[in-house]
Amino acid sequence: MEEKKNNLLDLSSEINKNRLIGKTINFGYDKTSENEIEWEVIGENKDSLLLITKQIVKAIPFSLDLHKDNYNLYHDSLIRKYLANDFPKYFHKYELDMIKSFGKDKFYILSEDDLVRYYNIDYQKENSFLKARPTQLLFSEGFETNESGFGKYWLKNFDSRHDYAKIIDSFGNITRAKIDNPNIGIRVCCWIEKNVDKKMIE
Repeated sequence: MEEKKNNLLDLSSEINKNRLIGKTINFGYDKTSENEIEWEVIGENKDSLLLITKQIVKAIPFSLDLHKDNYNLYHDSLIRKYLANDFPKYFHKYELDMIKSFGKDKFYILSEDDLVRYYNIDYQKENSFLKARPTQLLFSEGFETNESGFGKYWLKNFDSRHDYAKIIDSFGNITRAKIDNPNIGIRVCCWIEKNVDKKMIE
């Protein structure tokens, strides 16, 4: 625990530096692989940083409710349930206290609008910076990748038929996939406080 406290103090010092976009932060701990979770800073405001996992951390269908006439399919999705109930288990309480809620959620996935806002994507060019590899554990479990080791991950958007949701494919392109596809993963996002109060370190 003492080592964790020191890491958190180091994080407090690091995230108060100016312009951290593109920097990597270790935050949370995946007990199954015995590795800290790596995040990339992709957004910043006065008091918070937006983080996204550098790797695809979980393979999960978007939803099993094919043909469901629901305007906000993400709200009841398997992804959102996983992020609310299971993903927080990778964090100590003091780490969870550092995370700001996005609406009612601490953890979520990006939408296509978020990609435009935070990555400045160009639909006329290859956006190779959107490509991501799975964690080693996920890869060892048979998660599908291309020859270069990159996989597919979900975005929050779905189309009017509700059977398909947007994804980033293994080449960094925005496309779509059937929402019950189990071979597509997620990269998790969260907003974290820039200033860490020492009272939160127990």
